[in-house]
Amino acid sequence: MYKQLIFASFLLLLFACVDAESAKHHNIQDAKWTAVMANHDVVMPMMGTTNKVRKKLKTLIAEPENLPAEKVEKINALIADLDKADESMMDWMNGFPQLKKLQAEKDHAEILKFLDEQDVVIKGVGIKMTNSIKAGMDYMEKLEQ
Repeated sequence: MYKQLIFASFLLLLFACVDAESAKHHNIQDAKWTAVMANHDVVMPMMGTTNKVRKKLKTLIAEPENLPAEKVEKINALIADLDKADESMMDWMNGFPQLKKLQAEKDHAEILKFLDEQDVVIKGVGIKMTNSIKAGMDYMEKLEQ
């Protein structure tokens, strides 16, 4: 009986340690997830800006006979860059699973590695969006001068 009591106590202690370690891992994963989503929240509103810049550029080429061909080509290239930036954001969002799904499919180290990689990717999307917006706005400003 005494051995069974010791064994049961050992099992309870073991399960308590496993649960504490699991909770610690979930807290670390939640913090990383929050950081990635904070970067997403910075980049996401840029889609509205890319749309506004794209619309303004399209109005410039609505009547292409008023512009030289090289300017029409440049504007079309700027619009394409804005489109690619938006597509990058949509691709990232469509391929980014919920944390619960990651936790069901991957171990702690894999989750952290994935979240670190995705943080780099979403920051890259932000850079691509910022650069395409700036290029479009700079070109429109140049045309106005």
